[in-house]
Amino acid sequence: MSSIQKYREGGGRIDLHLHTTNSDGDNTPDEVLRLAAREGLQVIALTDHNKFSLAEPITVGVSQCESSKHWDLLRIPGCEFSVSYPVPAWNGETTEIHVIGLFPNGVDTDEFAGIFADLDEGKQQYVQVLLKQLNKRGIDITLDEVEAAGKRTGHSGRHKIADVLILKGYTKDMDDASDRHRGGPPFASTDGLDLYEKMLRTLHGENETV
Repeated sequence: MSSIQKYREGGGRIDLHLHTTNSDGDNTPDEVLRLAAREGLQVIALTDHNKFSLAEPITVGVSQCESSKHWDLLRIPGCEFSVSYPVPAWNGETTEIHVIGLFPNGVDTDEFAGIFADLDEGKQQYVQVLLKQLNKRGIDITLDEVEAAGKRTGHSGRHKIADVLILKGYTKDMDDASDRHRGGPPFASTDGLDLYEKMLRTLHGENETV
């Protein structure tokens, strides 16, 4: 029985989709751990975008100060892969999909180095295309501003573009930015299907959960 199955069958609370400041989250991995302990979770997965925040499962003893409860909290590696996929009903047009991979037994991060390189290249293309679209509409933001907004996390994407839009007064909040300024291609490599299939083969080769 896997550790995840054990906690599910035992009625323990789990959250297998959490982001940290390693991508577009607001909290560091350690802060996420403290928040998970405060909520009484027993298993969490750190699933940052296109990046592993840890490679091996880690069990730590935690407690809730207000209840004096003590238990083991398991952190497992995970990742949320951003890829494009052609939709047959759309005459070959692609849509962005996010695939979450979970690695309760640990992960060899080197196996995914090529995939992450392709994703990073595609993401940079996406950011540049979206900025050009915004500039054509009279919205003056630059790549330097977006990269500066991403310095804390090292993650530059549409959330960081939204941060700049809010900072410069072009939109009021993240939801408004998403509704009014969504655009550009999915940030995946141009051969999205090949990348999607490569990612799935690698995940299944690691015998992990998708």
